[in-house]
Amino acid sequence: MASTRIPLFPLEVVLFPHELLPLHIFEPRYKEMIRECSEKKQAFGVVLAAEEGLAEVACTAEILEIAKTYENGEMDIITVGRQVCRILEVLEERSFYEAEVEFLHEGSPPTEVPSTALLQLYEKCYQAAFERPPDRSALAKAHLISFHIAGALPLDLAYKQKLLEMRDEQERRHSLELSLARWLEEVEIADRARRLSGGNGHPHYN
Repeated sequence: MASTRIPLFPLEVVLFPHELLPLHIFEPRYKEMIRECSEKKQAFGVVLAAEEGLAEVACTAEILEIAKTYENGEMDIITVGRQVCRILEVLEERSFYEAEVEFLHEGSPPTEVPSTALLQLYEKCYQAAFERPPDRSALAKAHLISFHIAGALPLDLAYKQKLLEMRDEQERRHSLELSLARWLEEVEIADRARRLSGGNGHPHYN
């Protein structure tokens, strides 16, 4: 499979296809990168930067809008996730990172509608996390339900990365159903403990 060279933006973020990602650009090297991507209408790769290094799978981001430019050259931009890719080689020839990548294709399209259990778990988890219901119309329009759910919830980054690397929608849905069910059980335990202690807070998703 042929590789493609793209700019690379390491962040403590996992971006999914079709997910909006607003960014504040302040480092000189990334101001240069974003200006160049904007002029060339080129996407850049958003890759999870963890303690052990860069993840092997990333997602390209397309610049939708430069919402604000500051006097010092900093920018607020709106991007959207596009294509999942595997990083073959990281290149350090510019002020910013570049990478040779190969694009990864989704497996067979799902033949089933999302399970009622998954949708109910999503609503309960979203309500628990944000104290308001999720946008059902946005969920109904989602291209891939699993990525929409994972992007909307404050999931652990390592788990989000695991979902990004899965190439099958049904596999991601099944994984989310198990993970969110486990998290709700932890919430119930934490709520009982909080009522007894008078504290507050929720456990993290994992």
